[in-house]
Parts: sequence; structure tokens; C-alpha cells
Amino acid sequence: MEILTLLKANIRKKSGTFFSILLLTALVCGIMTTIFSVRANYRTAIDNAIAYSHCGDVTAAVRNQLLTQQLRMDIENHPLVKQVQYHDAIYTHGLHWGEHYDTGNQYMMEIRDGLRLLNQDLNGYATEVQPLQKGEIYLPLILKNRLSCNIGDTISVDLFQGDTAQFTVKGFVEEITFGSMEISEKQIFVSREDFEQILAAGKRLAGHDALLEITLLTIHQQEDSTLTAPEFQRQLNLDTGILSYAMQFLCIDMSVYYTGLRLDTVMNIIMVFALFLFLVVPIVIGHNIETELELEYTTLGILKAQGFTSDKIRLLFSIQYILAQIVGILLGSLISLPLERTISLSCMPMTGLLPAKGLALDKYLLFAGAILVVSLILIYIKTIKLTKISPVRAISGGRAEIFFHNPLQLPINGICLTASLSIRQFTSAFQHYIGAIMIVGLLTFCMISTNLIGNMMGSRTALDAMGLTIPDLSVYYRFSSYTNITWEMLDDIVLPHTDVIKKNSQIRTYASLNGEELLCEIYEFPNAVSGIISGRAPLYDNEILITKAVADLLKLQIGDEVTVSSYSTINSYLVSGIYQGDHKSGKMFLMNFLGAKRSNIDTAYAYRYYLVEDKTVLQTIADEITQKYGRTLSVEIIPEDDYFLIKYQDIVTLLKTIIYSFSLLFALVVVRMVCTQTFLQERTDIGIYKAMGFTSHRLRLQIAILFMVVDLLVALLGTVMSVVFSSPLLGMLFSVIGLPKVVLEYTISSLLVPALVISISFFLFAYLASGKIRKVLIRELVTE
Repeated sequence: MEILTLLKANIRKKSGTFFSILLLTALVCGIMTTIFSVRANYRTAIDNAIAYSHCGDVTAAVRNQLLTQQLRMDIENHPLVKQVQYHDAIYTHGLHWGEHYDTGNQYMMEIRDGLRLLNQDLNGYATEVQPLQKGEIYLPLILKNRLSCNIGDTISVDLFQGDTAQFTVKGFVEEITFGSMEISEKQIFVSREDFEQILAAGKRLAGHDALLEITLLTIHQQEDSTLTAPEFQRQLNLDTGILSYAMQFLCIDMSVYYTGLRLDTVMNIIMVFALFLFLVVPIVIGHNIETELELEYTTLGILKAQGFTSDKIRLLFSIQYILAQIVGILLGSLISLPLERTISLSCMPMTGLLPAKGLALDKYLLFAGAILVVSLILIYIKTIKLTKISPVRAISGGRAEIFFHNPLQLPINGICLTASLSIRQFTSAFQHYIGAIMIVGLLTFCMISTNLIGNMMGSRTALDAMGLTIPDLSVYYRFSSYTNITWEMLDDIVLPHTDVIKKNSQIRTYASLNGEELLCEIYEFPNAVSGIISGRAPLYDNEILITKAVADLLKLQIGDEVTVSSYSTINSYLVSGIYQGDHKSGKMFLMNFLGAKRSNIDTAYAYRYYLVEDKTVLQTIADEITQKYGRTLSVEIIPEDDYFLIKYQDIVTLLKTIIYSFSLLFALVVVRMVCTQTFLQERTDIGIYKAMGFTSHRLRLQIAILFMVVDLLVALLGTVMSVVFSSPLLGMLFSVIGLPKVVLEYTISSLLVPALVISISFFLFAYLASGKIRKVLIRELVTE
């Protein structure tokens, strides 16, 4: 009963501290619960999509010319295969809506079972998938964001031989196999009438081996098989050689991996920020306990004189802070409800799935338990000083027996009186501001790192150095029958108009490297390839580059010999270097045109891209190419706000909103706590200042300037931390998408803006929080 009586009195007296700890805990728990819940809800959405679609363990896209009866029989009769489903498709070459263009290829198919149609508001599912009429199309959800189109818009589909077809978007569907942002190929769905008409028109124009008709094979594993989907895919390829015939060969585990890849990257960044905030809570608790022990020395000594043991007083501290945190944990779950919905729906463009709803309470409770355990340990450590409190010394107010002058106390300057008093106050009581200093440093570091991510993802120069080249001009063959136009002919058109910074011809295909199905990038000029981390470009026909992800997966290093199989051709290559790129989360390798020829890979259908010095002449060049070669070539000008940059900017905007908002909320709570403590610790000094003629406004301004100056100095520490730690930290976070080595562009704004935002915020918050100074009266000095 005595503990409860003291507890109620203590909370009432220190309600500001109680509610500050409560709010800090609520903010940390709210953001962590949101992260856990967003991931869990998308995991549920993925599982539901797999179960609903019956997508099978492996999906292979095979040209009809290569899908022989023998290959069918080999797959169907394989002892591990339970069932094979065949879906006819037409290979298309891009989608247009207005100025928006998706360069990925699509598998045009008839509408089939296993698809879920989203409602018009994209926040739920339609009751049924309506049949398509002629001229209507269903698109996967991810294409809505790539094309910025809506239901009712008319889009154009690039067909064989340069033809296009117009379709009205009837709706958007959820499709798990190819639905991720990471997979360039997509399934689009049309009516039977449109499918048959387009296929018949294409057959009249196509040659014998033209890339037109595709069959998607959905292969189901035997239920009693113990192999994982990747192991099943590998074994199936080894036994049937299907990868040598497939344009694309994808197991469901990789589809799931690609679906959650960007989401996990964003959540990981937010989680690192949340963990920094998690460190703030014990820092604040420890600082508060030390301050309370100093301020309440007399009271605590009297309690000990009345028979309260150190353990009882320690229990009082523990209950007080743990109670605040428990209430904060409950409040954090309420904060996460709207936050989870907002972030989950914002991540739909990355996943192509409609997330489930709900909170991941199991993980939340584990995290909340960790907070309480850490806090209890810290409280125990910080309250060890209770054993040294002497009731005798408490009579004198707990003053130290010996007083030493602080050598850091600086002189007061009458010209800049307010500023010099602020600095003197800081240097004479430096220990009072240690908690705030550490918090400002952490918040500044997080905000600067977020700005650096924005600079990196919004800079073509930085992305190019990391292996993500975004060209100014791209030229494609509309169809393979007219590849007699050489790229040197295009050079003759481009060069008279502007200097070329970089040019290359590129094609991507799938091939097997040591039995693993990987994306193979093929370049005409391998020396122009960026993103090489170590080694050199593949200059000869028996050399390749591999990514770090592939090197780790297959335990390879520079100089090793590997086996590449493609289109029934098997050859040995040497690893000449390690490079990076974000396609397929870095699971890819690279060779030159000569190496592709050895593996029987046709490079005639490659596309050409240019980075030019003068971007004002791009439209003139495009018009000239179109005028000379007509519909044989497709010319695309990539604007400065290319979709690739926009999709990353959306992610960066989300990160900045979360990190800046929570940083300012933390700053507000922390400043209020420190100001309250400063007011209590220096109440007598404030009374003396008032007796000397200082107004309340001037004293509040003095405290506000104190916080701003301190924060500006500490912001330099945060900047140094960012220079030292941001690159390796972000490299670790972005390695999951294939970019282990990030290129950061430090600008004045990226470094100064966070420092100024934090400092100005602390200045305003400190001025507002120091309002209690008005209550200090001069007559209070009589009692001293």
C-alpha cells in the first residue's frame, strides 16, 4: 500500500515525465507494429493468391516451335511431376497509354480461372470476374502504376510486325506468378475473339521461326515430393533440359521472393530507423532517473530514514516507468492501425497484390516484451546509486562535500549576452544535455541517410555508376524480320546532332549457369558496362561477369570456370569479374556478343541505347529515325522523370514522410522533457535572472538558443556519422535487390536540411516548452 501511495503521488508530481515516456514508447511500438503487420499482411496476401490461382510450382514460357511432343512427354512423365497445364499466349512487345510506355514484354492470353479481379476502388475484390467483350482487356495491378492508367482508359499494345491493337481497360487483376515489379514480363488478358483475331493476323505475317506463339506451362509437383520449388525446378531442368527451350523458367518461390523484394527493402530501412528510436527510449529513461536522483536526493534520503529500503525505492522507480511503457505499448497498437493501412496500400505498386488487414500481435508482443526487459535492466543499473544515498547528507540537500570548478565554463560576453549565457549554461551543466545530444545525433543521422537515398535514387549519374543505366534514347526492332538495319546506321544519324556519352546494344534472355536458371545480360560493348565491383569486363568470347548474389549462391570467385547452357548448347566460361544490377534482385550474369554467339543466343534482336550530351535534340533525332525507317524501328525518348526514377521516388517519399514525421515527434517529446528538467534544476538561477531584470521572454529565448546551438553542433556529429556509416549500412540494406555497393551523392542540401530542420524544431519546441518560466517569482529567492 505504501508503494502504491508513493507511486500515485510521484506520477501526479511528474506527470510530464510519465506521459513523455508513454509517448516515446507508443511511437516506437506503433512504427514497429506497423512494420510487422505490413509484412504479415502481404505474406497472407501472397499465400492467398497462390492458393486461389493454383499457379503450380514452376512456370515455363516456351516458344511453340520448340515445344515438341517429346519435350511434352518428358515433362508429363517425369516422376516428380503431378500435373502440367498449358496456356496459349501471344508474345507482345509493349504497352502505351498517353505518354506512358511499358517496355516489358507481355504474354497476351484469354481470360482463365485462378484470377481475382479488384474492385474499382482497388481496396477489395469484385464478386466475380466478368467475361471480356471484344476490345476489352484486364491488366495486372502492377501495370496500372507503370502506365498511370485507370478503368475505362484506352491503351495500345505493340504486336508482331509493328502492328498495334487498342483495348479499353475493363479492370485490374491480381496475378502472383509474373505480377511483381521485379519481373518485366506480364500476363495480360483479352477476349477469345480478340485473341484468335490477333493470332491469325500474326501468323499471316510471321516467318517459320518468328517469335509469336508462346505456351505457358504450369507444372505441379507431386504432393509426396520433399523437394522445395527451386530444387524441383533444378531437378526438372537437369532431367528434361527444359531451360534450354524456355524463354522464361520461374518457380513459385522466386515469384514470392520478387513480390516481396522492394517491400522488404523499404521495411528494412524503416526498421533500422525504428531501432534507432528504440535506443532513444532507454537513453531518455536513464537520463531521467539520473536527474531524478539528483533533484530528489533529499526526499529519497528522508524515505530511507523512514525505513524505506533501496530495493523498495528501486521497485517504485521500476513500476513508475514500466507502467508508462505498458500504457505506451497499448497506445502504440492503436497508432499502428491507420499507419498500417496507409503504408500497406502505398506498397501495392511494388507488390501488385491487395494486402490483407490486421495487426501482427504475436510479433508485437515479443517486441513489447523486449522493451520492458531492456528497461528493467537499465532501471536496475541506474538505481544502484540509491544504495549510496545518505540520510545525513540529505539534510544538506545532497550537496557534494567538495566542489570543483568546471573548466568548461566560458566567460559571459555583454555584447552577445543571451547567446553567451546559453553557451555558459550548456558548458556548466553539460551532463544535463547528454541524452538530448545522443538523440539529436541519431535523428540527424537517420534524416541525412534518407536524403542520401533520395539523391541516389533520383540521380541518373549515381544509378549509372551502380550499374543501373537509364538511357536518353532507346531504339528497338519492332519485329525480327528486318534486322538488316545495322546500329552503325543509327550512329550516323545521332552523331551529327550531339556528342554521345555512352552507347551500347543489349539483349536479355534466360540461361543456365552451373544448373541455376538466371537472367543473362548481353552487351555489344562490355567495356561500357557500369557497376563492375571487382575484376574487369568480359572482353573475350569465353568470359562472363557474375553478380555478388550469384557468386555467393554458387560459391564462385574471379577466375573460376563455369558451365552455361542455352538452347541445347553447353559451353565453359571464365569469371572475369563481379558486377551489380537490380534486375532479378541481382541473380544474373553478363557476357558479350561473342560469348552469346558461342551459346547459340541470337543477338540480332538486341536494342540500342544512347546517353547524349545535348538532350534538347532527342526529339529531332527520334523524328529523323522514324522518318527514315518508318515502323521498322521503335524509338523511345526516356524523360528525366522516367518511370524507373518515379517508382523509386515514390519509395523515397514514403521513407522521408515516415522518418521526418517521427523524428519531429520524438524531438518534441524529448525537448519537453529536457526543458522540464532544466526548469526544475535551474529554478533558483532563473529567479536570480529575473531579479536582475531578465524578462520571461528573454529567458525562454535563452533556453531556445541553447538548444538550437547545441543541436547545430551535434548535427555535425550526425553528419560525420553519416559520412562514415551510411554507405556500408545502405549497401547492406540494398544488397537484397542486387546493389551491395551504393554510390552516395553528398550535397549541401542533403546535409544541411536535416540539421536545420532538427535545430529549428528544437528551438521552437524549447521556446514553447519553457513557458513555465513565467511562473517563477522573485520572492521565491527568500526561501533559499
